[in-house]
Amino acid sequence: SPEASDPSGNEVSLDGTNGNITAATIVYVDSAGQCGGNGSCYTGIQNAIDSATSYFLMRLSSGTYDEDLVVDQTYGLTLSGGWDSTFTTQSSTTVINSLTINGPSGTVEVDNVVLQETD
Repeated sequence: SPEASDPSGNEVSLDGTNGNITAATIVYVDSAGQCGGNGSCYTGIQNAIDSATSYFLMRLSSGTYDEDLVVDQTYGLTLSGGWDSTFTTQSSTTVINSLTINGPSGTVEVDNVVLQETD
C-alpha cells in the first residue's frame, strides 16, 4: 500500500488506485523574515514567486502584503495564506493588492488569500 508524509513527517493518507502525485518545493513568506525557523524564507511574495523554478507550494504568513502579484511561469504554484508565525497552524488569511496570472500553461491554486479592497 502506498504511504506518504508531509515535510514535517506526519503521515498523509492516500486513497484510490489512479492519480498523480506532484512533489512540490515548499517555501515560506514572512514580512519579518523569520518564517518560524524554516529554510527558504522570503520577506515578499513576489520575490518567492520569481525564484520558483518548478512546482512550488508557498506558505504565506497571515497579514497584509502591499503587493501586486504577477504569476507568469509555466509550472504549478500554490499560494497558501493565513499561516501563523511558526507555520504550524493555518487559521487566518493573507491579504494582497492584486493577482495577475499570465502564461501559456501551468496552474495557480490560491488558499486563504484575499484581495484587498480598493477605493
